[in-house]
Amino acid sequence: MRAGKLQECSILLVVSALLTLSGAGCSRRPGLAVENPWIRAAPPTTAAFAAYMTLRSTATSERVLVAARSPSFGAVTLHRTVVNGGMARMVEAKAVPIPPGGVVHFAPGGYHLMLAQPAAPVGVGEQFRVTLRFADGTEIPVDFEVRAAPSRGEP
Repeated sequence: MRAGKLQECSILLVVSALLTLSGAGCSRRPGLAVENPWIRAAPPTTAAFAAYMTLRSTATSERVLVAARSPSFGAVTLHRTVVNGGMARMVEAKAVPIPPGGVVHFAPGGYHLMLAQPAAPVGVGEQFRVTLRFADGTEIPVDFEVRAAPSRGEP
């Protein structure tokens, strides 16, 4: 094979591998995938935003999400919506376990990240980096996209 053709094939292979690893809307690390990360859009004067995602484990041991941070928000906390006596309220979650081979959905009405004190206005279509920290010290940077709230029945 000619050197030029070999170089062209090598470049295509590298680009293809990078596109596969980056995955649209999906961040992967050994044993864990972060899927469909998004932030619910809200009025411009909103002081806190809810963020959602799916954590999918292929690990053979439990993974435990313990914190998150973002340079774009003054505070990021883990929360869960709890319904008691017909009343829904948010409670802070100190940790979110992801069982081996399991899936944990961060979705409206359940687990979510609270992104408070935005450094700048937050608008539909924008992306914000949030770094997830796990009990074993692993950190996974994830880009969350701001989206309008889904219609009833959508995930």
